[in-house]
Amino acid sequence: MAIAERTRRKQTTEAGHVLTIGERAAALAHLATAQDDVRLAGDEAAAVELLDGARAVVVQLSRVSGPDAIERLVARSAAPVVVLADSGGVAAAIEAMQAGASDVLEATASADRLAAALGRLEACAPRTSASAAAASSSTAEPLPRSPRMRAVERTIRRVAKSRSTTVLIRGESGVGKELAARALHAASPRASGPFVAVNCAALSETLLESELFGHEKGAFSGAHQRKIGLFEAAEGGTILLDEIGEMSLALQAKLLRVLQEKTFFRVGGVRPVRVDVRVVSATHRDLKADVEAGRFRRDLYYRLNVVQVVVPPLRERREDIPALAEEFLAEFSLELDRPYLEGFSPEALRRLTSHPWPGNVRELRNAVERAAILAEGPRVEAHDLQLEEDCAEPSPVPAAAENSGRARTLAEVERAHIARVLESCRWNKSRAARLLGIHRTTLAKKVEDYGLAQDGPTADAA
Repeated sequence: MAIAERTRRKQTTEAGHVLTIGERAAALAHLATAQDDVRLAGDEAAAVELLDGARAVVVQLSRVSGPDAIERLVARSAAPVVVLADSGGVAAAIEAMQAGASDVLEATASADRLAAALGRLEACAPRTSASAAAASSSTAEPLPRSPRMRAVERTIRRVAKSRSTTVLIRGESGVGKELAARALHAASPRASGPFVAVNCAALSETLLESELFGHEKGAFSGAHQRKIGLFEAAEGGTILLDEIGEMSLALQAKLLRVLQEKTFFRVGGVRPVRVDVRVVSATHRDLKADVEAGRFRRDLYYRLNVVQVVVPPLRERREDIPALAEEFLAEFSLELDRPYLEGFSPEALRRLTSHPWPGNVRELRNAVERAAILAEGPRVEAHDLQLEEDCAEPSPVPAAAENSGRARTLAEVERAHIARVLESCRWNKSRAARLLGIHRTTLAKKVEDYGLAQDGPTADAA
């Protein structure tokens, strides 16, 4: 899809039409929306031509070829898909949700039910953050081309079928662990509920406890009123605990109670609060090694690690880079009011696909944003990218290390990778932190934790 076409879709989604497939769906949508901007398509093929600019899609299940058609519509549409299950019964409705439908209504649903469903989906469209760390792009990652990411996608779809199974997502910083969590939420029966994300490393232990569980009025100095925590905000949906490995042992014990009993106490509270949420956690750390070192509770680890998803680094799935780059360029061409941007030159794409990307998807996104600002013509040229070419690609792990007969832990791999990036940047920590996609203070802490020391000359005073 061309960049300009994708940009136009994003501009018109919010105020667009309601697309329907089937006469029953169209009649219901007319009554539910109290407007004339309802468009009817006879089948899936006709609907594809009308997807551009739709703010919602209402599908009569009997007029399409089952869940496969729903999945294709969901993949092509920027708008939520609501299904009227007028055939196949309960089983068909479940399959429609698993295919990615935002909501499923029975065939006899009233216009008021459809209106309520559309209103709820519109209200749930923005990501709930509730004082969580700043969000990355809300744009969904395009369908992967690499075999490893396709395997990740299949795993996510399988586990999404369950309602409450906990999932642990692992991977380097910047690989897109939150995107994987959002994809799991969107494909699950909880898709119509909120998605709440919090970075456990961004807050102190006391603040994180208040953010997660809320507090009662007077619980501490400055608590002038009751505050609802993120677990309550995520009721009926999914909560992502990013950087779970940074959580203190005391708070881990309280999280374990939530997972075991589905209840918790607000800070300063005496009455238990019951919640219904799916807990997804993410980390770049080797939690199993942390368990052995006494830094992470063993019982909590097994509670969180029912299903594990490992997101590979971008350098190991280069086939995905062109599609990701185009998706980011579409986003920034709209945000920067540069709709004339059409894409990348062949040389620019070659540089993108050959770059090592130690900062993974986050670094790629930053590079595309910079290029969108600097590009003077309709295409992004190679010189617009301004990649960190003065930082050479980290040298590969020596064969002796790979064939030593022992699988290295994630912490060992991370230590070696950080050391190589620092050496390639002559220990310029600011530049190395940008490449790694982490804050400079985080890099300094990792250097201290891993006992890394500089051997050669430095490129900066820090």
